[in-house]
Amino acid sequence: MVFFPRPDQLVKQLPRWKNPDSLIETNVPFMAEINQKIDEQLKPDGTKKDELKAVEKFVYREIKYGYDWDVWGNTDYWPTVGEVWDIKREDCDGQAVLAASILKSRGFEEVRIVGNLSHVWVAAGTNEVMSPQADKNFQRVDGKLKVRFPGIKTFLLTWAHINRFPALRSLLLLAAVLVVSWHPVADMKRWWMTFGMGVAGLLLLYDWGGKYLKNSATGGSLDFWAGNLLVLLAIALALLTKPTKAPGS
Repeated sequence: MVFFPRPDQLVKQLPRWKNPDSLIETNVPFMAEINQKIDEQLKPDGTKKDELKAVEKFVYREIKYGYDWDVWGNTDYWPTVGEVWDIKREDCDGQAVLAASILKSRGFEEVRIVGNLSHVWVAAGTNEVMSPQADKNFQRVDGKLKVRFPGIKTFLLTWAHINRFPALRSLLLLAAVLVVSWHPVADMKRWWMTFGMGVAGLLLLYDWGGKYLKNSATGGSLDFWAGNLLVLLAIALALLTKPTKAPGS
């Protein structure tokens, strides 16, 4: 419930994870208007690469960036083209869905959605747009979804986004994990001490994540290791501590 408080969207999302290219649509009523605006920005002698850049620039200008948990409520949701155009606010996956649909409508071949654990972009043949990254963790090749384990840099970048994740959700998740790990909780004083240890770890990770996203910290920084250690230690203590009986029980 912390990650996906809207189960209806999660149900829609499951097949989209399996086949992200299914979200590429060209037969939508607003596509002609979009292509007209893009054509107005192109020079008569413009190349295909100029066209790719124009589409990328248009999407970034029209669709403001917003995290899924702020826009849709769920931690991750890949919207349809219509949903992206209606709300005009999305993260990288929504921007990629719109860009891929526009490119497909303009005659680009082999348009597909590509991404990794941290980011989603678009491939059109041998060209890539929407801030492509070297580490590709998923893409459809010959009709099959190819998945590859993320590299260390991608994993760290994803983990650093804890700095952007709502703090209240992180606290709820930590509390839920500790309650489940240490059930029944008879000694509330010890539980709160364990919870405090986990909160201290989260604070360090939030601080590290903000610095990492600004390229002013590394995965080997003290905040990173101490934060992860405190959170894991809190969970380990909850798992290993035997619940005490309440007085008179």
